[in-house]
Amino acid sequence: MNKLMNGNDKPCEDLLWHAGLKLLQAQLDPEEKSGSKTKSHFSLEPIPPHELLRTVMDSYLYNDVDVKLGELAAIEVVDVLPSEKMYRLPSSIAIFFLRSLLISRSIECAKESIRLPDSPESSSTTVRWRRLKSMVDDSCSLFQRMLFGYAEKAIGNYEHERHPMSLQLYPLEPVQIILVATWLYTNHIFPSWHDLLHDILQNNINGNDGRESSHGMKILETCYESFRMMTTLLALDVAVVDQDHTNPSRCVQLIMKRIESQSTSDFFGRVTSARKQIPLEDNSHNAMEDDAEDAIFYPWNDIGRPGFDGRGLSLEEDLLLYPSIRKNHEKSDKASSETFYDEMGIAILAYWKLWAQVQTQTASSSLGLDPLPSPYCKSYCWTLLFPHITTLLCATGASSTLAKMDELDLLSSMTDEHLIGINFVVISLGFDMLHTLITQTPAIRPTSCCKKTQNSIFWWAHSSQSLGLTISVLLSHVVRISTLEASRGNQSSSEVYPALKYTSLEVMKMTRTLFGFYYATIQIDALTRVCQHIKTNHDRVIMPQALDFMRPIIMEMCNNIGQYENDSTVIDNMAVMQKISVLLDDLLIDLDDSFGDSTSPSPLPKDIAEFMSLTETYSSVFATLRLQRLWITRYQTTVEGGTVEDDAVLGCFKGIVKWMDGCLVKLRSFAASLTRLINFWELSEDPPQDWHRLFLMQLALEDALEQPK
Repeated sequence: MNKLMNGNDKPCEDLLWHAGLKLLQAQLDPEEKSGSKTKSHFSLEPIPPHELLRTVMDSYLYNDVDVKLGELAAIEVVDVLPSEKMYRLPSSIAIFFLRSLLISRSIECAKESIRLPDSPESSSTTVRWRRLKSMVDDSCSLFQRMLFGYAEKAIGNYEHERHPMSLQLYPLEPVQIILVATWLYTNHIFPSWHDLLHDILQNNINGNDGRESSHGMKILETCYESFRMMTTLLALDVAVVDQDHTNPSRCVQLIMKRIESQSTSDFFGRVTSARKQIPLEDNSHNAMEDDAEDAIFYPWNDIGRPGFDGRGLSLEEDLLLYPSIRKNHEKSDKASSETFYDEMGIAILAYWKLWAQVQTQTASSSLGLDPLPSPYCKSYCWTLLFPHITTLLCATGASSTLAKMDELDLLSSMTDEHLIGINFVVISLGFDMLHTLITQTPAIRPTSCCKKTQNSIFWWAHSSQSLGLTISVLLSHVVRISTLEASRGNQSSSEVYPALKYTSLEVMKMTRTLFGFYYATIQIDALTRVCQHIKTNHDRVIMPQALDFMRPIIMEMCNNIGQYENDSTVIDNMAVMQKISVLLDDLLIDLDDSFGDSTSPSPLPKDIAEFMSLTETYSSVFATLRLQRLWITRYQTTVEGGTVEDDAVLGCFKGIVKWMDGCLVKLRSFAASLTRLINFWELSEDPPQDWHRLFLMQLALEDALEQPK
């Protein structure tokens, strides 16, 4: 390295390129080097692949020179248009190029040492399969460290309103860093890895390495690490690069082209086949127990687990299914940064697959993007695409890459403003994706038939768990956007944050539309989960909005009473009403406990601040109870007419009526306490500032107690 420094102790670009290229030449064509008439002192003898890789690693890990990103330097060329001006790469990127090319070349040479019959490794020496696998592991670790290091330097390094063609020196921007890394990975490093790993896998399956079969799990882990890097690059492309996302970036195009290539499909098929050939008793990597909800799900370690028989037939399909598979394994619908793949990166993949779905064939093909395969049924397309909306709405919190970089203190240069901007961009992509599903793909919808399959992975996207999680996140955004709108007055949120293209009313409309895609039973189950989530996380400001989703359901049930000759309709409606009763019963517990004993001399609630924070929630509960009473009254007429003969239906209805009678007793007691409180504060000289909201709650309560007509 010292030989490659100029007099100012700075890397000399030309010398670095010359030395690196000479080494590559020696590796690629050693005979040409030995037969050359003129030799440079940089000419090097070919070295074994593992030594070459170790040399590259040492040059990075033990290099004391902190190379700056540098600038693109214009190359003076005669008769060249300004738009075609060429720039010389700075030393930092030149070194990144050389190290990456040497990494891939070392892996290629290792592969050739197995294949060539006249190579020393294959003719006179036993192939060291563990060393070959370690070479892939080491090169993966090195590339990731280099990628994170350059990404850290590039964060925030933007030069707005400046264009290279007008400058002699142009600062490197994040887009150039990520694009270089993506091109190197997809065109050189990843192909060299899977060529070598293919042979390593085959040797392990054939039992020629003399090791126990469980050693194959570690090989599979390395294979999936190569897939993971592409999700990392996709996440960094969004988090680091400033772009408008009207068209897929070059990074997205390169990765999707590599994922969809025939060579990648063949390699993934080989990996999938190897997974199925590993004995179940040896499939114990990391000892993940089925009841360990906090364990990370590793995609190569699911063989033999109930409900995991169906996985993607291609790498693209398998990646799109990963969030559903993980959540099913973890028995949780929580978003987690402890994920193997970067789920934000996968969500970007899903975003552009949906984009290609609605574009014309010519437009998407010109950018190298293909829609989902036409044999996929539309409900399965929902399975592949919908869960990623929630991931995007969680913004950078769903990126395991950024979480890891933050752990390593590599995001210290990222300002709060920059992070907020990134989050708004990612959230808006989630809104865009939801809007596209609602307005431009009417055939792609959830269905209840998926819940009948033995494989729970497929019905996750159609389940109340998935819907509940998405509704919770959407309602949280409604509140945040409306708060932002209120703080900006007449100035729209999009004017302050251009990436935030949707108003709170537009997001709420999309939320209601999405909710209406599902059956009533799934809707109520989802709302139950939403309300439990709200109570657990003390985010009660969105509880009224959540409860308002029940009103259209009950109104539709009121309109369905004339169709109750159909046994399935009445049974379904009874089941829905029972679920609503259970949900409201949980909320009425807090209502009943708001005031002390009725004989207490004080009219004040136990906790005034808590009580006032729940006024809108109680009003929504009362409005829902009023609609329930309306349904009960209308169906009571049918029951009294003697047209209902099903004893099970009658028993269920009587149970609902009995529950409502108990609720009315609680409401009347609460109404008396509320009246005392209002009278007290009317005469008080210092009532709470927002106490007038009690009048609105009192009106809703009176409507609930009034006999429906």
